[in-house]
Amino acid sequence: MKIHGSVLKVYRDLHSWVGICAGLLLFICFVAGSLTMFEPEINRWSQPQLQRFAPVDVAQYDVLLPQLLAQEPAAAADLTIALSSDAPAPFVWQQTPSRGFTLHNPQCFAGPDAGKLLQIRCEATSQLGQLIDLLHRTAGIPGLAGHHYVGEIVMGVAALLYFIALVSGLILLLPNLIRDFFTLRLDSAKKFWMDSHNLLGITSLPFHIMISLTVVVFAFHDPIYDQLEQWVAPSAPGSTVAAAVKPPRDSVDLATLLPVSKLVQTAQQHANGASVTELRLMLSGPRKTVRAALDAPKHYSRGARTGYLLLDPFSGKVQNAAMVPGAQPGYAAIVDLLFASHFGSYGGYGVKWLYFLLGISGALLFYSGNLLWLESRRSKQVRGYSAEGQPVRQPAKVVWLAALTTGISNGCLLGLAVVFLATKWLPALVNEVNSALLTLYYLTFGIVLGWTLLQGAAKTAVPQLKLCALLLFAVPLSSMLGPFLPGSGVWPTREIAEAMLDLTALLLSFLLFSGATLLQRRFRNAASDSIWYQGERTLPDNNLPERNPDC
Repeated sequence: MKIHGSVLKVYRDLHSWVGICAGLLLFICFVAGSLTMFEPEINRWSQPQLQRFAPVDVAQYDVLLPQLLAQEPAAAADLTIALSSDAPAPFVWQQTPSRGFTLHNPQCFAGPDAGKLLQIRCEATSQLGQLIDLLHRTAGIPGLAGHHYVGEIVMGVAALLYFIALVSGLILLLPNLIRDFFTLRLDSAKKFWMDSHNLLGITSLPFHIMISLTVVVFAFHDPIYDQLEQWVAPSAPGSTVAAAVKPPRDSVDLATLLPVSKLVQTAQQHANGASVTELRLMLSGPRKTVRAALDAPKHYSRGARTGYLLLDPFSGKVQNAAMVPGAQPGYAAIVDLLFASHFGSYGGYGVKWLYFLLGISGALLFYSGNLLWLESRRSKQVRGYSAEGQPVRQPAKVVWLAALTTGISNGCLLGLAVVFLATKWLPALVNEVNSALLTLYYLTFGIVLGWTLLQGAAKTAVPQLKLCALLLFAVPLSSMLGPFLPGSGVWPTREIAEAMLDLTALLLSFLLFSGATLLQRRFRNAASDSIWYQGERTLPDNNLPERNPDC
């Protein structure tokens, strides 16, 4: 296929600048997003205590729920009735009901003691999984715009640029796609990064297109819906829409709630063969509802792990069955498919590991794209000196982009490594563990970025990667030392999922250290006109016209 050179130049410039603008933020989102594939497992791994109360059978819920609501009527605003045997307690709720993420909001747990009497315990718990998910959605950009995070809106724009970069990159590859598809040239750094970038982009192109489009929808669906509502169902001229007023919580007769066993039975009848794993009682708004979580391994679901069914808590009537896995026709099925495609909520753990690897490869795609741009834009001179015999100075845009690429990428990796390691040690030392984890991430990110901007990418990349490898290695080491340090508060590995997380940290530590070793070798042999050259550029004894290799 032949495309005119002028057209290719336009798409090459478009691909480069759009990719650079979005790539650094997308690196953070993809690294954190790969970890969110195992958010529930990370949450359990981060808890010093897994089980507060023993599981109970469904009949016991009918006895315990009225007792709980009599003691804690405020819990009815947003109460999770956990039906799975590995839940921390039969009943879980936030001390202050909130639908968003909050750092200072202890969770309350309730269940029977040894004498089958209801006990209630409220305590601060680690929300490591939610913190990583927040980083995935916002790239760490703080601030709120209404009830949306500013970072979510910024990432919606970045995802749109990301889609443009994907399309323009595909057009650039079309003329030589078949010839260069599996090519990986090792004789030049620029050629290696170009081939790696192209290979990662083409092999995962459907995944990246799906992610970019769904992120745009997630970021802007509220403004879109608000505009559609004005056009589809406009208010009558001169009329005013009264704001919905929440009725007082004590206006709800909690005694008229259906028994838990009846709600479970009703949900199971409309679950399309799925298993009911929890009921979420929500009585704080004008529409009282019970949301049943449905686990259906054979179907894709709208949530990250489950589908949903909404029931009336007093009559048991179905309020909304549009999110039942595998039971929706037409438009609802397409919406569920889009959600499931983004969350990887189908195919079990095999798909989740595949999404984890695709997320890591996506981060490498953005990183390699920036490195490719740097290799293409740096000044190259004979033996690293200009015609006047002066050391070559790289353009400021190349130097700063190299520092930003290394600083932001390594800042994200080191921040996450610090947070994972601190999760094992902080609960015994501080009360507000989530605030401490968030502070540690931003502090580490800022220090690494500042360090890189001050000393340059070449001098900081290797020590930063080795430090990250060391911190990740310390995570499984802490789990191993837990039984031998009873006073430290560090807990050992308790189940298979935790062992897999520790093993993954160990493997990533090895890969990062190996990558740092390869980089160190490359920097040591870098030409003096390279942005990765670490030596001093002093004048040569003789200025013979000898060209450096492309490094």
